[in-house]
This record gives sequence, structure tokens and C-alpha cells, in this order.
Amino acid sequence: MRHPFIRTYLAVAVILAVLVVAWLPATAGQASLAERQRIAHDVASEIHANPSTFHHLKGVEIGAAVVNGYNALADWRSTDGMQHGQVALFIACDHWNVSSVSFGRNLTPREIQSGDHPFGKPDGRAQLAELAALEAKNTAYLRPATGSTRC
Repeated sequence: MRHPFIRTYLAVAVILAVLVVAWLPATAGQASLAERQRIAHDVASEIHANPSTFHHLKGVEIGAAVVNGYNALADWRSTDGMQHGQVALFIACDHWNVSSVSFGRNLTPREIQSGDHPFGKPDGRAQLAELAALEAKNTAYLRPATGSTRC
């Protein structure tokens, strides 16, 4: 005869396993077109609000991008194609905020994790690896977006 609490223990174990998996950090994944457009818009807003962030460029095009929950990493280039780099972002106040920007090189994992990340630091190495895989696919750059005022 089975012990009457085996079903209870099994049910509790299954529930705990589901909760643990739900709380594990998501892996970085390719940003959808809509996510890339939103990133482009929010980067344009950052350029409008703080021109020195992108060395006073008028606008940038967003290329391949990865999103990991509340964090993102994207390639960018200037509209004239002369400058390029990467931008790390995080979600706060219902929009993407620029955390770090590189010029002429990739960001380092430490740079990706720098700055305020209200919902946890991103895994910089994982984001860089995923972005490198996307760059090999030659993702098209989006045209510069028009920024707006933010909170």
C-alpha cells in the first residue's frame, strides 16, 4: 500500500520545480523587428536629450540586437556609415535607457553590466555571444528613428 502523502509530496515537488524554472533568468534572444524599432526610437530620444552620449551624431541606425528580459545589446552605426559600435540598454520607466555606448569596437562584458539596471545585471558574455551569432547573419540596419521626450 502506498503512503497517502506521496501524491502530496509529488505535487509539491512539481510546483517547486515549475517555480524555480520560472525564476531562472531568460537567455538572450534575437530582438524582433518591433523590439529593434522601439530600441531605435529610444536611442533617438537619448540622442535628442543627451547629444554627447553619441558624440553629437544627428542619428544612428540600429542593426542586430539581442534582448534578455529587461536588458538589450545592439549594434549601431552613424547615418553616414563612418562611425559604429554597440549600445547596451535596460528597461526603466517603460522605455529603453542607454547604459553604455562603444565607438569603433564591441562593448566588454563589464561595460554591459555597468550603470543602473533596476531589474538585475545582464549576462554580458551571453549577450555578446548571441549578438556575434546574429552579426554573422548580416542583419539589416534600421533607418534612424525620430525621438521624443521621455519621463
